[in-house]
Amino acid sequence: LGGGTKITIVCESTVEFQETVFPSRFVEDAKVFIGEAEAAKVTIQSDHIITAITPANNSGSKNVTVVNPDGSEDTFDNGFIYNPLPAITLVKPNNGKLDGGTKIEIMGSGFLLGATVQLVTGASYPEGSAIEVISISDELIVAVTPKFRGQPGLVDVWVTNPDRQRILYEDGFTYNPLPTISKISPSYGLTAGGTIIAIEGTGFLPGARVFIGNSAATTEFKNQSSLEAVTPPNLPGSFDLKVVNPDSQETVATAAFLSVSETVYNYPNPFRASQGTTFRYVANEEVKEIKVQIFNLNGEPIGLLRQNGGGEIKWHKSDLNFGLYVYHMEVQLETGQTRTFQKLLQVE
Repeated sequence: LGGGTKITIVCESTVEFQETVFPSRFVEDAKVFIGEAEAAKVTIQSDHIITAITPANNSGSKNVTVVNPDGSEDTFDNGFIYNPLPAITLVKPNNGKLDGGTKIEIMGSGFLLGATVQLVTGASYPEGSAIEVISISDELIVAVTPKFRGQPGLVDVWVTNPDRQRILYEDGFTYNPLPTISKISPSYGLTAGGTIIAIEGTGFLPGARVFIGNSAATTEFKNQSSLEAVTPPNLPGSFDLKVVNPDSQETVATAAFLSVSETVYNYPNPFRASQGTTFRYVANEEVKEIKVQIFNLNGEPIGLLRQNGGGEIKWHKSDLNFGLYVYHMEVQLETGQTRTFQKLLQVE
């Protein structure tokens, strides 16, 4: 639309008027008009060839008229088309992995065959190489993102048509960071599944999935640094915990989750006497009764807890001294079986 295109105009060698044939030629000082606008740098290359630089104009087809100094002229109807400026309305998906390979759709208008696409940081016109373009229509470009060597984050999308008209779509695409795992709590669960675990880290995306070994957990996205998952049934043993983002980027915590048929623990441990602690028995079977006895290291009893049903008992004794203690847990199951455990706890 801004003009500046060099065009070549060729005329017929003769023209017929009222059954008489006249020679046809361009002469020095001829003028060229594209629509109503006069072209610049008109140059006579020969009697039949003339070149000119197009003026600025609005979009659409324009007549091309050559006027010789003697007033003779000829018009080529709709001889030149001013292409509209390209426009971008949407990039979908608008994010992908650092290694590239994400197929994106750039939606808009005014795209021409041979258009190029670039993804760059900063709003100045890019000098980098174009990315792979799969297909182009007037309103849609399908392209594949390249591997990104900068920092994860937003990049601008440029589309440049062969006529050098271009459009910038600022912050149109995001290169997602690799996810990381920093904490899993608890790091164990029952073989029957159903344990709710919290996963902390970075770079989590909506739609992220958690896997315990090869089994998918039911996953809830909290935010970019937090996921919650419900463990699936699994065999006993240690398993890798993997987080996979929708862009296929993933992270693995090796042997980070322990699948057990039962477990006993107190939380917090160590704990402050003023706050107390909770003794827990977690298993696949239903609990009929749970009993906990606490001893000092001399074997002297300092506490006895008993509860029907459930798998946990809270204990609070504000006059405990700092140090280590031993607790003995006896669990009666609804199946008639009895489980006994002995562990250390620490007061800080």
